Amino acid sequence: MECRSNIGKRGNVIKAIYSAGNAHRIFSDIKNPFAVQVRDWLLKQFESTDGQARKAVVETLAHSVLLDKHVREHIFSALKDEDTNTRYAAMNALSNLVPGDRIVISSITEMLNDSDINIQKTAAAALGKVAQDDKDVQRELSSFWARTAPKNLEIKACKFFEAAGFSVCSLNEPGSFKCTPIANRWNGRVKLDKSTYMRCLSGKDLDLDLVIEMKNAAQAQAKSKKIFVVIDRKPSRSGLIAIGALRSEGIRVIIIGDAIIQRGLEEQKEHGKLEDICHCIWKVNGTITTYETLLQISWPFLEERYILIICWIPFLKESR
Repeated sequence: MECRSNIGKRGNVIKAIYSAGNAHRIFSDIKNPFAVQVRDWLLKQFESTDGQARKAVVETLAHSVLLDKHVREHIFSALKDEDTNTRYAAMNALSNLVPGDRIVISSITEMLNDSDINIQKTAAAALGKVAQDDKDVQRELSSFWARTAPKNLEIKACKFFEAAGFSVCSLNEPGSFKCTPIANRWNGRVKLDKSTYMRCLSGKDLDLDLVIEMKNAAQAQAKSKKIFVVIDRKPSRSGLIAIGALRSEGIRVIIIGDAIIQRGLEEQKEHGKLEDICHCIWKVNGTITTYETLLQISWPFLEERYILIICWIPFLKESR
């Protein structure tokens, strides 16, 4: 009975924190002086021994991290919390401040060495927003990728896309990212959406269900009709048929094999390889046609040969 009672009390405290967080947001919006009192009560909850309670405080105060230095200081301290979920919540709360705050950049850079791989990946994705113009961040990310890239397809893909001229941000779904093209790198022959959905499928088959899932996620989270999917297995027939069907809806799925990612990183030609994939020339029945959304897959055992797939043609051809 005592154990059940403690669980009940714990649940009530967490509910109270979220309720107070909603009240704080409302009071802050209307500049009500009670906002300060509610904030102070919430910050007091950081002293709780319950990791879920501390995580709840971070999540409820994340909206004011930009304008309230007291909140920001506490969330900074939460980056070193013993509870993984609390650290992760703090990372997400601070990640939007990366482009304009050197202290935040420094703190998130330290999180590349966190014990949790999800926090490491979130930190890398956040730092990707400034890597293009910050040599120190580039150096830290290069070191990070050097020690983790062989173990993680997602991190290799993020590095590839950032080097190819994208800002990469992680989304809620595991292995999902929003890639925003940097204007001066993608204003030539290939035109991309303002943001493009990217999905990494490590050890998974690209089948019908996954294609439908990616389509829905791309439209909901990235507002994109172009999808990059990075794979390390041959896609299933049902997946290729589904990709072909999506062309009638104006949705383009660009498949990139892990060998392309690896080769691009090794040769430091990420932008060129991705541009070639997005803008290939394919010879069909004696005519030359250009497709921005040609799919290209490279498998290690094919060496320099590529399998080029045009979705709306019901057969495959090989090209050297």
